Amino acid sequence: MTTESRPIGTRPTSGWTPTQSRQERQANKDHFRANKDAISDQFPRHWIAIYGGDRVVGFEDGKDLIAHMNELDDFTRGCSYWVNTLTLPQRPLITSVFRRG
Repeated sequence: MTTESRPIGTRPTSGWTPTQSRQERQANKDHFRANKDAISDQFPRHWIAIYGGDRVVGFEDGKDLIAHMNELDDFTRGCSYWVNTLTLPQRPLITSVFRRG
């Protein structure tokens, strides 16, 4: 599992197709699903971004994650897959104006 960054200029920033972006995003999701336990162990209580199919970075602060992602090219940033390993709520989060307490 790689944890290095991909700097601007190393990926296409124009001319990529919707199919390429879907494939990239799916590869990132698949990498997380295949390595979920190892990633969660390595980055407990972190914001995590997965990009490039196998690049994993974790940050304790969401601002640091955003700053890092802003250093990447548009394609990589746009196709990245974000998850967090923060404590999950005890019950499902329901966002509805019709919810009764």
